[in-house]
Amino acid sequence: MPDFSEFTTGTGVACAVALSLITVIRQRRFDYSDIGSVMAVFLSGCNILPSLYICYFGLASHLNSTLPPTLKGYEKYLALAGLCSFAVSVVSIRPLFKKASTVVSPK
Repeated sequence: MPDFSEFTTGTGVACAVALSLITVIRQRRFDYSDIGSVMAVFLSGCNILPSLYICYFGLASHLNSTLPPTLKGYEKYLALAGLCSFAVSVVSIRPLFKKASTVVSPK
């Protein structure tokens, strides 16, 4: 398995920085309540590349020979698990970016 540790952290940091910048630019503020959103986006962003790799691993027939004998026949479920993990990441990131991009009227 390739070492994705730098890339996964990089995608998480990129998502967190992008959310922070969007929040500051569009809403002109960054409060304590935004820290939870940034951490959620960071963790979900870190999950994007591994989930795509698991999906690829389940679909690539030449990699199926490296599976342990107890997992033989479950390749399609590995691909489905990777796809579900990717979908959960995207579904959790999208509303936070949408919320950050809405302009809040001054009080």
